Amino acid sequence: MKNVRQYIPLILLFILWGFTAVHFFDLPDKIPIHFNAKGIADGYATRIHCWGLPLIATLLYFGLNFPLKRSGIKAAEKKVLKWMQGVLMVVFIYIQYQSFLVALGRSGGLGTWFLPLTFVALMVPVFFGIRQKN
Repeated sequence: MKNVRQYIPLILLFILWGFTAVHFFDLPDKIPIHFNAKGIADGYATRIHCWGLPLIATLLYFGLNFPLKRSGIKAAEKKVLKWMQGVLMVVFIYIQYQSFLVALGRSGGLGTWFLPLTFVALMVPVFFGIRQKN
């Protein structure tokens, strides 16, 4: 079970790329690429820009994976980084999904709770990592 758990962020990253590839041609020419703090789309671009989010997610995945390869990193720190990878991948999948829905006229945006919930989801592993370290 532990070995499978470590691959969850990578599996989520593949899901993000796959979702984008499958639905790319369903998108209109103009899609939302930016949302304000209330979760409402306020920036638009051509549909080719939908590949930006998977690209950024990939860079973040490998950027957070790099410290995991260091020999001096502790188990608690590894857990925090893996948790953050997973949370970020879920957040990116949600943003991409909602962006596609907004582009197709089926949603109004990310929702007002998106930003606070994302912040909490990213801070919880940091809090528990600090508690385990002390």
